[in-house]
Amino acid sequence: MSALRTSLHDLASKFADDVLSTLRTASLEALLGEDVARAAHRVANGHAAAPRAAKVAPNGRLARRSPEEIARAVGTITDVLGKHPAGLRSEQIRNILGLQPKEMPRLLSEALSKKLVTSRGEKRATTYFLSKGGKKTVKKATRTAKRVTKKSK
Repeated sequence: MSALRTSLHDLASKFADDVLSTLRTASLEALLGEDVARAAHRVANGHAAAPRAAKVAPNGRLARRSPEEIARAVGTITDVLGKHPAGLRSEQIRNILGLQPKEMPRLLSEALSKKLVTSRGEKRATTYFLSKGGKKTVKKATRTAKRVTKKSK
């Protein structure tokens, strides 16, 4: 029995050493997969990244966002709504974008005031839809992204 245990222990140790040596020699992109390479490509080509969740202070308040950050987050909301013609509730949008609940009222009211988004319903049952003006904005951004992609090829 001890001979079996010894040979299993030796095999496990050798396997663990081989895995660690492979990980040490691998590049960061190989370790993290294609997502890192795609994200680096998007940043290099000037494509906007998904909005980052705002930092939370120790007292629970969100950090201030610049108008550019708010506009970028509103743009990603319109992109998400453009992919869901049946509309989404704010909770669904928040889950897709990984934002905090405190952030949503400001972003949605901004999108509504700019008439990029329309809403139907009340309270938690409110469903948000991309308005015609929002569709034009998404189409324009898509065309611009295609042009940038063609130029980089």
